[in-house]
Amino acid sequence: MSILPYFVGAVLSVAGVGLGAGGLKSRARVKRALGWPTAKGTISSSELVKRTSTGMGQKGRAVKRESWEASVKYSYEVEGKKYTGNSLGLDPMQGGKARAEALVARYASGSEAEVHYDPADPKVAVLDPRLSASGTQFAIGALALAAGIIILAYSPALAALFDF
Repeated sequence: MSILPYFVGAVLSVAGVGLGAGGLKSRARVKRALGWPTAKGTISSSELVKRTSTGMGQKGRAVKRESWEASVKYSYEVEGKKYTGNSLGLDPMQGGKARAEALVARYASGSEAEVHYDPADPKVAVLDPRLSASGTQFAIGALALAAGIIILAYSPALAALFDF
């Protein structure tokens, strides 16, 4: 009998725990940032940026992938000192074009926005602390953990079924 199913189950379980813990840690950062003080900010630039990367597709062929992000720059003032920032949320925000377009429209150049800043270090700031990948990361971690546990629980049956 092969150890392959046990190995795959263990790897998925460990990865699931790691991703889930990372998601929980990120969620805690979001909660802290939601409690940060705010300052009135001004959006100095807002544009849609297309990123292209190359990866491996089916049959080992190179595939170009596109992702989009809203590149937003803003200025704000805390206790008489001026700061600039470019973070929309606590995590990098790349993804679909529609989401990036919505963020560019929401934070249009020349408009005012509420800036959440870290009171211990005011140069650390975000426009919306809720923009985070914590929920997705936690969900993927939970799915990987569940799959790993199922594989580990049924490894003898899987090994017999697939003749490992």
